[in-house]
Amino acid sequence: MHGLSALVVLAGLVLAALPARAQVFDSNAPFAFLYDLDTETVLYAHDADAPFAPASLTKLMTAEIVFGFLDENAVSEETLFRVTEDTWRRGGAPAGTATMFAEVNSDVSVGDLLSGLVVQLANDAALTLADGFDGSEEAFARRMTARASELGLTQTRFTNATGFPEPEGATTTVRDMVRLAIHVIRTR
Repeated sequence: MHGLSALVVLAGLVLAALPARAQVFDSNAPFAFLYDLDTETVLYAHDADAPFAPASLTKLMTAEIVFGFLDENAVSEETLFRVTEDTWRRGGAPAGTATMFAEVNSDVSVGDLLSGLVVQLANDAALTLADGFDGSEEAFARRMTARASELGLTQTRFTNATGFPEPEGATTTVRDMVRLAIHVIRTR
């Protein structure tokens, strides 16, 4: 009986030493990208370079720009920006979109706007930050696209700070968005 037990244990050890067969992963998603941050390994990619409109993923670059201004001490979290009536109407409570409910003509700190941007994906926060830093959303979008280029996001172009759809709108790829996310995770 001891011989049989030893054989079973030996067989178990041999089987445990064999490499496990990876299961095939597939997705019905139009785009997919699975990345291991610890090993810096792409585990799965499906149409990772196909262009698409980034929508609210745009706010990741909006946040990256704000972090840059904070890092350069160009502003502090206590710096106040005015919520204009235009910003309030397009991105605040009347817009019926994601909002932090900043009041029209109120002064809101960069820190609170950044929190609204990151936690609520607040459009009023994104628009107020764009106006506060660059005077217009268009100028801020150009800054965002330039920063994307600096980071090597070669397939990315932004047209606004919110991700609102536009006829000649923003474009990116899953691969570029993953690169941006990795940059933000590692530097912030």
